[in-house]
Amino acid sequence: MVIGSMLVGNTAGQLWIVQEKSPPLLVLWDKGNQVFYLAGDVESDASLDALRSTVTDQLLPEARAAGVRRFKVRALSPSLETSLPRLFPLPLRPTITRFAVHDTARHRGGPRPHLPGVIFLPITPELLASDKPAGMEYVREEIQGMWPSDDRFHAHGFGILAVAGNEVICWCTAEYVGPTYCGIGIATAEDFQGRGVATAAAGRFVREARVRGLTPCWECDTANIASVRVAEKAGFVRQAEETYWIGSLDVR
Repeated sequence: MVIGSMLVGNTAGQLWIVQEKSPPLLVLWDKGNQVFYLAGDVESDASLDALRSTVTDQLLPEARAAGVRRFKVRALSPSLETSLPRLFPLPLRPTITRFAVHDTARHRGGPRPHLPGVIFLPITPELLASDKPAGMEYVREEIQGMWPSDDRFHAHGFGILAVAGNEVICWCTAEYVGPTYCGIGIATAEDFQGRGVATAAAGRFVREARVRGLTPCWECDTANIASVRVAEKAGFVRQAEETYWIGSLDVR
């Protein structure tokens, strides 16, 4: 999904080919969610040194210059996983990420929650450029962080807002969008959590994705029980759980 979105120009990224010969070593920087993917195998001190040099002399300085404060690392082989402490000159802590894919056949459905006073709106260019309803700055921040430009989002992305009392109480946006899959980003105002707003917004997002011929995907930490439950209610089925490593940069 991430690579597909990069290939069609919907997600910014950067690739380093550290070693071309077998086994190859690659570093891919996903500039949407700030994830560093390490691919290949470390089979010698020389390859480890080359990879460490790429990480410490190129990747991290460029990320710091771009204003990245928090990032994730995903090692795609056991040898890279065990090498992480020698590749990154800063603390990393593990987290388990859950990946789920929408399955129409297993969508539990059921009655929609009664949400008096809540309306759902598609994210249009006019709405995104406006300061009303209140909270649009957070929606813009999300979209501009994930997409190369607003124009690219409007051309290839989409999203749903839940609004109550002229205030955005939930947004649900397409993050990665490739030829067949799209990622979902969602957030709900604290005072409106647990009321079915996120589930209703996610349901509308899913319907729009399906109309566009896309299969929606959901990603969240396994510890985020609320997000896991919303995903399940909206018809997302667990596919895998993977270990990511979280780090932070001292941006000055």
